[in-house]
Amino acid sequence: MIFEIYRDKPKLAPLVRELTWTNNIIIMARAKTEEAQEFYIKNVHKKPPFKT
Repeated sequence: MIFEIYRDKPKLAPLVRELTWTNNIIIMARAKTEEAQEFYIKNVHKKPPFKT
C-alpha cells in the first residue's frame, strides 16, 4: 500500500521508510498535496523545544 503511493515520488520514498506505520497512515490520510506530505514526513520526528 505505502509502496504504491510513494513509488512515483522518489524524493519522499526514502524518507517514508523511516516512519512508523501509524505516522504513514496519518500523513496519507491528511496531507493532500505532495508538498504537504514532504513537510510532515520531514518534520514528524522533530519535537517542540523544551519550555520551563
